[in-house]
Amino acid sequence: MFLCRAQEYLIILYHFFSSRTPACMPVPTGDTRVLGTNFLGLNEDVLIQIFEELRPHQNLRPLSLTCRPIREVCMNILFRNCSIESKMLSSGRAQFLPESLWEYVRCVVPSGLKRFIALMLYSVLQLSGSFDHKSMSELRDWESTPTNHFQAEDDAGIVFVENLQQLPLLDTVHIESYISYPLEITQSKVVPLPILLAILSVPRIRHFSCFGYLCHPSDPILESIQISLPHVASFKYYLPDFRPQPRRYASEVALLEILIPKLHRNLEVLVLPIEHTPLQQLPRRDWPSLRELVLYGGLGAPPTTPYISILARMPKLRALHLHLACNFGYGPQPIWPSGLSVGFPWPELKSLTVMNPHPGDQLWKHLPRSMRLLILQCYPRFWEYQHGHQRLSNLWKARVHWRAPLPSASEMLELLRSCRTPGLRQLEIEYRADSSEEALLLHIASAFPSLEVLDLCRYRPVDSPELSLVCGRQIYDSLC
Repeated sequence: MFLCRAQEYLIILYHFFSSRTPACMPVPTGDTRVLGTNFLGLNEDVLIQIFEELRPHQNLRPLSLTCRPIREVCMNILFRNCSIESKMLSSGRAQFLPESLWEYVRCVVPSGLKRFIALMLYSVLQLSGSFDHKSMSELRDWESTPTNHFQAEDDAGIVFVENLQQLPLLDTVHIESYISYPLEITQSKVVPLPILLAILSVPRIRHFSCFGYLCHPSDPILESIQISLPHVASFKYYLPDFRPQPRRYASEVALLEILIPKLHRNLEVLVLPIEHTPLQQLPRRDWPSLRELVLYGGLGAPPTTPYISILARMPKLRALHLHLACNFGYGPQPIWPSGLSVGFPWPELKSLTVMNPHPGDQLWKHLPRSMRLLILQCYPRFWEYQHGHQRLSNLWKARVHWRAPLPSASEMLELLRSCRTPGLRQLEIEYRADSSEEALLLHIASAFPSLEVLDLCRYRPVDSPELSLVCGRQIYDSLC
């Protein structure tokens, strides 16, 4: 069945993309070798596009089974990503991937290892009288594990590095860690710290990303960790935005305080949760290659040092995205407070996202003419408050008190009048309608003549009139 379906795809795609065979000319369906030969005569870029279109729908594998030539071409995409369970790493296996596939792998995805200190957990559960069959089954795999399991993980890290060194095209590692709340030693899955450090130490790895915690709260973080990271070009660390308390772990902060400064020379992309970001470390070093910076989350109180000073030593920055929440008791914080005399540090900036923008921020009047994207919205989005979204109610239960200060149309008009960015191509704003709304929209139409995308998230008070058709028509005409 798979072969028949793949053969049909092959015929359709061949007709669609081939410039040699007219669509009306019959193509033999009996001999896939002939069809495969003609199909492979297509341009390489076209073939890659075809395979990429088929892959998300799980249709690439049946196509690859039609004949050997097509199978060989598909291998680069089929085996581009390699997923490995961490238990395979900690089991001490000498090889986690068949040698015949080494030349195709570009990205390795190790998934989290469930962490137990078996003897300690066994004692605690027995003393508490809560030891049951489930607990026994969870501990069964660890009964034969050495008492010092960190030494076993060190050994596994060495084996893992040796395996990674055998993959000639490998340049990306993406870690997926299981997250449960609260983060407890009996519930979380993370890649063991020795294996994480082993991954980062491989010189061929240029792109590293992690969804979930980097390490476990019980992992000992040694200040004397010796690791060199000049090869890493992108470091992306993602945690769920709406995770409950505790949102900050000392082990994570300590680890990032060691790793992030070692990345400064050649790093191009950095994504971090603000709760774990070593803000004091950033302004102490030059970041000559950094092109994109994303900070997200929320601090209990704003930092004492303005962000314009914290991020001042990043002269090549082209994309800055600040998804930062406001706690109750604090209003929107300016990136560049008034009265602070500094130079604009990002002359090549093209994309800027500022959640919960401050209308009087000095940043707006200094934005360069190279700007192409500007996003000014609430975080969390105001509609989530308006409709009692489940994620926000979970935050309240977890004692995370964020607010979404919605700017008025008058405030947004004041903000945009400060911008001198006629080359802007995409603008996204969120505001509450008031008497200045029409002036705001007309200003957008005149101040940004190159605009191609305009996203308005508009909240209309009960007694506010609808947007006038005349104003809407003027906006439309300016964008056409």
